[in-house]
Amino acid sequence: MDININENIKQIIFAAILFILPLIIIITCMATGYENALLYIASITWFGAGVIFFSAIN
Repeated sequence: MDININENIKQIIFAAILFILPLIIIITCMATGYENALLYIASITWFGAGVIFFSAIN
C-alpha cells in the first residue's frame, strides 16, 4: 500500500513526529514538575534519533 502525499507535507509530518513531539513532552514535564528521569532520557533520545533519521532521509 502506497500513500501518495505531497513531499512538503511528508516532511512536515516527519518533523512533527521526530522533533516537535519530544520537545512538547519535555516542556510539559518541566512545567508540571514531573520528575521521572526515564521520561526525560527517552524524550531526549527520541529527539536525537529524530535528528539522525530526518537528516538520513533527506
